[in-house]
Amino acid sequence: MRASRPSRILGALSLLLLGGCAPWFPAPSRPLATTPDQIVVIAPGADGVTREFGGRLQRIDSTGVSVLLAGDEPRTFHFDSILRVRRAVDRKRHGGTGALVGALAGGIVGGLGTEIKHGPDTDEVPLYAGVGAAVGAGVGLVVGLLIETDVWQDVPVSVLRRQAGGTEIQWRVTLGR
Repeated sequence: MRASRPSRILGALSLLLLGGCAPWFPAPSRPLATTPDQIVVIAPGADGVTREFGGRLQRIDSTGVSVLLAGDEPRTFHFDSILRVRRAVDRKRHGGTGALVGALAGGIVGGLGTEIKHGPDTDEVPLYAGVGAAVGAGVGLVVGLLIETDVWQDVPVSVLRRQAGGTEIQWRVTLGR
């Protein structure tokens, strides 16, 4: 039994994208530096509801952690009320992901658009699917490189307690790089 034209096209696009395009656009391996004192404290708010409080670490003393919140409002969180602390350890860009998503979208739009316009009997579908995938990969790469996000790391409260008197969290977990 012979496969229908759209399923052959989607199969060819899948092979092209999974086997051919992904190695050309790997994610950047060099993360960007971030501010080492940027943290998020997860603790109950004044109303008793658990919230995330993000800001810059001011100091760690024997009773808790002092954080300068976004509105220049310092707040001290006592160790007993802190549920979790995360700190920003790096920044990364998303070029590889953007290229892959763009190639997939461009290939599908190019292939299906050609088939809709010219009918199922045309031999130009793979050509336009490939062109669409290449253009989509390029656009996705550029957009992905423009997007930066923080890489966060959980810090146990017990580690913060041991570092009373400091202004920087001296703890790092290997992130598999």
